[in-house]
Amino acid sequence: ADNCDRWTGWTGASSSACPEAPSTPAATEDASGQADQSMSPVKIGLIAQDEELFAFPEVRAVSQAFVDYFNAELTGIDGHPVELDVCGAGDAPEDHVACAQQF
Repeated sequence: ADNCDRWTGWTGASSSACPEAPSTPAATEDASGQADQSMSPVKIGLIAQDEELFAFPEVRAVSQAFVDYFNAELTGIDGHPVELDVCGAGDAPEDHVACAQQF
Protein backbone atom coordinates (compact mmCIF):
# COMPACT_ATOMS: atom_id res chain seq x y z
CA ALA A 1 0.00 0.00 0.00
CA ASP A 2 1.11 3.53 -0.65
CA ASN A 3 2.38 5.52 2.30
CA CYS A 4 2.79 2.42 4.46
CA ASP A 5 4.79 4.28 7.07
CA ARG A 6 2.02 6.85 7.34
CA TRP A 7 -0.62 4.20 8.15
CA THR A 8 1.45 1.88 10.31
CA GLY A 9 4.28 4.01 11.64
CA TRP A 10 6.72 1.41 10.31
CA THR A 11 9.34 2.65 7.93
CA GLY A 12 10.44 0.19 5.29
CA ALA A 13 7.57 -2.26 5.92
CA SER A 14 6.70 -4.61 3.10
CA SER A 15 3.49 -3.93 1.20
CA SER A 16 1.95 -7.17 2.52
CA ALA A 17 2.16 -5.82 6.10
CA CYS A 18 0.46 -2.54 5.24
CA PRO A 19 -3.26 -1.96 5.60
CA GLU A 20 -5.21 -0.65 2.67
CA ALA A 21 -5.92 3.06 2.76
CA PRO A 22 -9.48 3.80 3.88
CA SER A 23 -11.84 4.66 1.08
CA THR A 24 -13.92 7.79 1.21
CA PRO A 25 -17.45 7.61 -0.16
CA ALA A 26 -18.23 10.11 -2.86
CA ALA A 27 -20.00 13.19 -1.59
CA THR A 28 -23.47 13.78 -2.94
CA GLU A 29 -25.26 17.02 -3.55
CA ASP A 30 -28.02 15.98 -1.13
CA ALA A 31 -25.65 15.38 1.79
CA SER A 32 -24.67 18.99 2.36
CA GLY A 33 -26.39 22.32 2.67
CA GLN A 34 -28.73 24.12 4.97
CA ALA A 35 -31.86 22.80 6.63
CA ASP A 36 -35.12 24.12 5.16
CA GLN A 37 -36.32 26.67 7.72
CA SER A 38 -39.85 26.55 6.28
CA MET A 39 -40.22 22.92 7.44
CA SER A 40 -41.33 22.07 10.97
CA PRO A 41 -38.39 21.79 13.37
CA VAL A 42 -37.24 18.63 15.12
CA LYS A 43 -36.84 19.55 18.78
CA ILE A 44 -34.18 17.93 20.92
CA GLY A 45 -34.28 18.37 24.68
CA LEU A 46 -31.15 19.02 26.69
CA ILE A 47 -30.98 19.02 30.46
CA ALA A 48 -28.07 21.36 31.11
CA GLN A 49 -26.54 21.32 34.54
CA ASP A 50 -25.06 24.79 34.21
CA GLU A 51 -25.98 26.20 37.60
CA GLU A 52 -25.14 25.52 41.24
CA LEU A 53 -22.07 23.77 42.68
CA PHE A 54 -21.45 21.17 39.98
CA ALA A 55 -21.86 23.21 36.81
CA PHE A 56 -20.97 22.24 33.26
CA PRO A 57 -21.86 25.33 31.17
CA GLU A 58 -19.80 24.10 28.23
CA VAL A 59 -22.37 21.36 27.53
CA ARG A 60 -24.95 23.96 26.48
CA ALA A 61 -22.47 25.85 24.31
CA VAL A 62 -21.12 22.75 22.57
CA SER A 63 -24.61 21.34 22.01
CA GLN A 64 -25.80 24.59 20.44
CA ALA A 65 -22.69 24.76 18.25
CA PHE A 66 -23.38 21.22 17.02
CA VAL A 67 -27.03 22.03 16.24
CA ASP A 68 -25.97 25.19 14.37
CA TYR A 69 -23.45 23.20 12.33
CA PHE A 70 -25.95 20.39 11.72
CA ASN A 71 -28.52 22.85 10.35
CA ALA A 72 -26.06 24.90 8.31
CA GLU A 73 -23.96 22.13 6.78
CA LEU A 74 -25.81 18.80 7.04
CA THR A 75 -29.40 19.76 6.06
CA GLY A 76 -30.80 19.11 9.52
CA ILE A 77 -32.81 15.89 9.89
CA ASP A 78 -34.31 14.94 6.53
CA GLY A 79 -34.34 18.64 5.65
CA HIS A 80 -36.05 19.71 8.88
CA PRO A 81 -34.13 22.17 11.06
CA VAL A 82 -33.09 20.98 14.51
CA GLU A 83 -34.00 23.09 17.53
CA LEU A 84 -32.32 22.69 20.89
CA ASP A 85 -34.73 23.02 23.82
CA VAL A 86 -32.56 23.62 26.88
CA CYS A 87 -33.75 23.25 30.45
CA GLY A 88 -31.30 24.52 33.06
CA ALA A 89 -31.07 22.32 36.13
CA GLY A 90 -29.18 22.66 39.36
CA ASP A 91 -27.64 19.99 41.55
CA ALA A 92 -30.89 18.60 42.95
CA PRO A 93 -32.34 15.47 41.32
CA GLU A 94 -35.78 17.09 41.50
CA ASP A 95 -34.60 19.78 39.08
CA HIS A 96 -33.59 17.14 36.57
CA VAL A 97 -36.89 15.29 36.94
CA ALA A 98 -38.79 18.55 36.39
CA CYS A 99 -36.80 19.20 33.21
CA ALA A 100 -37.45 15.69 31.92
CA GLN A 101 -41.18 16.06 32.58
CA GLN A 102 -41.16 19.41 30.77
CA PHE A 103 -39.99 17.72 27.59
